[in-house]
Amino acid sequence: MLPTTFSELVAAEHQRTLREQAAATRRSRAAARAQEGVLQGLLGRLTRRHAGAGASSHASVTIHLARPGDLPLLRRLAELDSRPLPEAPLLVGEVEGIPRAALGLRSRASVANPFEPSAWLVSLLEVRASQLWPEPPAGDGGTGLATRTAARRRELRVAS
Repeated sequence: MLPTTFSELVAAEHQRTLREQAAATRRSRAAARAQEGVLQGLLGRLTRRHAGAGASSHASVTIHLARPGDLPLLRRLAELDSRPLPEAPLLVGEVEGIPRAALGLRSRASVANPFEPSAWLVSLLEVRASQLWPEPPAGDGGTGLATRTAARRRELRVAS
């Protein structure tokens, strides 16, 4: 039956709009669940791959943005790694509640505990960082002063 009055036309258009919005919401929720599944799968593969190297396949892993209370532990982590602490904002990777790695969202520079297997955790932090901050800051493109300075520091560290 076709709408014949103006109010029926408005109601039909409103129903169509609501159905489109509901479908878009369902698609975005499905995409979020799929992304969460990808992260869980990556974490599972990484922990299984490195389980023989000291990472437990049942370890509790937490990734969060650094808080002011984390700074003393992160500075100590940077000292252990013999690297400067990356510029904030930082993502922190904890295993069983102990910070094992940190990654700068802007620079993508990382520090990690050199006495614990942590390459898998840094990989996980990189994946999460790409979701939170997918592109370099506007106007930088990876060629800005901060990037060139960090590259030069790495060259000097390798040369010494």
